[in-house]
Amino acid sequence: MRRACRDRGLGSTALHELPIAFGPSFPPHHLDPAGEDAADHPLVAYLRAHPEITGILARNDAAACRIANLFARVGWTVPGDYSLIGYDDVDALRDDAGRNILTSMRVPLEEIGQTAVELLTRLIAANTTSAEHIILPTELIVRGTTGTPRA
Repeated sequence: MRRACRDRGLGSTALHELPIAFGPSFPPHHLDPAGEDAADHPLVAYLRAHPEITGILARNDAAACRIANLFARVGWTVPGDYSLIGYDDVDALRDDAGRNILTSMRVPLEEIGQTAVELLTRLIAANTTSAEHIILPTELIVRGTTGTPRA
């Protein structure tokens, strides 16, 4: 657990080193505030400044859906202009026929919770104090938001 916490901290540190201003204008949890001019959104500005970026891996499916909405407001298409991948396979991005088109990384959420409880229970019972490396299966669910990178 200590290593996982340390690694998560490294990710957080790397995130804050990005040249994106996180704060009221670009909170990572709210990518598509109502009433905001999409063309002026910091994510849009960043992507325009970095044309080499052709895809986005969102922190979860809900964020991916908000990004897709933001892109639509700018006039960008998914996957035409950018590929978009969610993470958790929980939320759907629906097409006109009601089908979920969001490509996503499916993670075993229930197994993650069960494993965390088991580890915590053992730690509390003092049966172990050593870190454990646990690998759980994930699966890329390819749907309609990924494609060949644009030229």
